[in-house]
Formats: sequence, structure tokens, C-alpha cells
Amino acid sequence: MAIIDRLFYFLYSFSRKHRETTDHIGSNVLVVSILLSLNLVSILSIIDMLSNLILSIPKIMGLIILLLIYGICSIYFYRKKRYIKIIRKYGRRKVSRQANMMLAFYVLISLISIFIVGFIKLSMSNY
Repeated sequence: MAIIDRLFYFLYSFSRKHRETTDHIGSNVLVVSILLSLNLVSILSIIDMLSNLILSIPKIMGLIILLLIYGICSIYFYRKKRYIKIIRKYGRRKVSRQANMMLAFYVLISLISIFIVGFIKLSMSNY
């Protein structure tokens, strides 16, 4: 779970620099949940494309996946105030520029992956 902790701190430090909102914790838990949900839906779509199984994911199922992952992330970060431990742990460390670039690349790939998978599915359905 260290990568999720690091991702949370990356988003936390980014939001503190660039937003005036006071609830950095809640919004970052939501963003981490959305990224993980997008990754899960993309993986399920790729499995659907590569196999002969028909895994149709209705919109309500996508919402259920998002809510389930949000619940798990909320429990993970809010239980015993883990977010405070993460902020203290990574706040003291000098994070390399390369690590930040990798996390930014992960966020970008996570956001783009669902569109890429959708485009591939659309182009495969035309044949």
C-alpha cells in the first residue's frame, strides 16, 4: 500500500499548493478512489476484449465499483487517522523529482486509459 500512500501525499501536496479548499483530505481520498476505479474498469474492459467472455459493465455497475472503492479507501485513510501518519511520513522526506514525475505519469495514464480502451472497443465493434 506504499504506492497508494505516496499517491495520496502527492495529490495532497499538489492540492495544497494549487487550491484554496480546506478539505484536502476528503477530496484526495475521492481522487484516489476515482483513479483506482478507472484502473479497475479499464482492466475489466481489456479482459473483455481479449477473451470471448462478454463482460458488459452497465453504468450502475461502474457507480457501484466507484462507491465500493471509495468506501474501502475511506476506511483505509480515515481509520486511526492514517492520513495524518502519511502526511507526517512523506512530509519529512525529500521526494525526488523523478518520483513525482512517475506519479504524475500514473495519474495521466489512469485518466487516459479509459478513453483508449473505449476507442479500441469502438473500433473493434465496427469489424
